[in-house]
Amino acid sequence: MGYYSCFEVTKKSGDIITDEEYQSLCILSEGYQFDNACDTALGLSDAKWYEYIDHIRLLSIQFPKDIWTVDRTTEDDQQVRLYAYKGIIEMVDIISYYPDPDYTKLGFIEVTNLGTTKTLDISI
Repeated sequence: MGYYSCFEVTKKSGDIITDEEYQSLCILSEGYQFDNACDTALGLSDAKWYEYIDHIRLLSIQFPKDIWTVDRTTEDDQQVRLYAYKGIIEMVDIISYYPDPDYTKLGFIEVTNLGTTKTLDISI
């Protein structure tokens, strides 16, 4: 019952996923073994990972330095992207491009001073 999906877990920054982060995701996901052949992405194919939103939320709390990204493609080619940052989740449907996250929903603000705009993390 349910959809088989393919998942790709990355950091928005494109940084390498550490062994500690990989092991933590395997534990949080209750035993799924992710393909970690690429240093910057973890893959999971043909899986029914029903609790992936909760698991990535917990991963983003455990490793709050990065915005985590999960791309999910279902067996009928529906595509969804999830952003997670410090336990906050944003889901976006895929059109033909991946929009950047709405940083205000993730606890950031933009500050402009003397013509320079910076995005600041104001979350606790």
